[in-house]
Amino acid sequence: MFEKLKSTQPLIASEIEESIRSNTFSASSLYCGNEYSSKMTAAIETAKALSCHEEGLKDCTCPSCVNFNNLTMQNVVIVSNRNYGTRIKAAVERFIQLRSDFSKQYLIETVRILLLSYHSCLYTDKNKALFTAAYNANDMLIEFSYHKEPYKINEAKRFTKSLLATMKPLLDQDKKNLTNLSVDAVRNLQLWVGQTKIKDKAKVIIIEGIEKSNDSVRNSLLKILEEPGEGTYFILLSSNPGRIMKTILSRVRRYYFPPIQKSLQIEMIRPFQIEDSSVDTFEKFFLSCGGFKETEYEDYLNQIVESFYDRSKELSLEEIWKFCILFDKTEQSDYILKILVDKIERAFIENKISATDARALVKIINEDSIGYKVFNISKKNFFESLYRKLLGVIGD
Repeated sequence: MFEKLKSTQPLIASEIEESIRSNTFSASSLYCGNEYSSKMTAAIETAKALSCHEEGLKDCTCPSCVNFNNLTMQNVVIVSNRNYGTRIKAAVERFIQLRSDFSKQYLIETVRILLLSYHSCLYTDKNKALFTAAYNANDMLIEFSYHKEPYKINEAKRFTKSLLATMKPLLDQDKKNLTNLSVDAVRNLQLWVGQTKIKDKAKVIIIEGIEKSNDSVRNSLLKILEEPGEGTYFILLSSNPGRIMKTILSRVRRYYFPPIQKSLQIEMIRPFQIEDSSVDTFEKFFLSCGGFKETEYEDYLNQIVESFYDRSKELSLEEIWKFCILFDKTEQSDYILKILVDKIERAFIENKISATDARALVKIINEDSIGYKVFNISKKNFFESLYRKLLGVIGD
């Protein structure tokens, strides 16, 4: 068990594995760490180990482990908060280029993690169209997985185009929400948890981005975490555990996932045959394959940071608006803001911005980047307002 996790986070893999073997694994856990630190991989492999009929033997072929290998298990629900569009585009692009068993399996696994967010226990009349799209996409994946003949490039393009069209409602929904966790979803999870166990298997609920949900959702979830029920496990994933309610933190066992070394990330990217040497992290891999070009924003971001320490370089309204239009078009607004934070930190290291100003700038960016989504503010208006606000804190 934990073969994938052992390749990236061996210490955590051993710790979790030992706690499961000794029956001391907590009913409520928090896997925290930076993005792309294998938290989701760990959560799925944890669920697999908890569900195994053969006590977690290596290369187990019990019915439960077979289902987990194909990500077709029914005893796991994922309520997620991640950029599926970028990940799926990257998987599609690599499959079209390589058309290998490796790239095919990677595409299947990437899509199925999204589809696990559409477990039958979360179905309501309101989301019927989304569940229909999820079921149709799953049917396509089943047929795709059984297809043994190598795909020609035109066949690969036709299939992936059809798959993306089928999944469009799901990917559009993914763009809109901070998290799919709602009060209704928590109630449905509570009902599911209260049902009898599924063929003596554990029930595992993986929730990503709990810190981005509202107070009502968190309070509803807290009630289930207090008494999860026999054979039920909650695994929370977070990149910002400091924003999680203390009452929730007090009920979970934490596992910290350190960043994966860049050399290891490069090694894991190598099978995808990426020739660009600048693609040296998982994040850059997904963005590059998805068509994102960081260079389009580089000059603008440099000018923005320069205006923080040289007020004579303050951007005009026309210059701001040009960037806002570019910012509005991209699906990678969070990544762009992350680059902006990195450039501010670099300016501090180079003694161009004081520690006080740097802290104030980064704090505003981090806080406001969540707020504009909550209140559904357009990205253009958000960034114009953000830039003015950032200028206002310099030297205060």
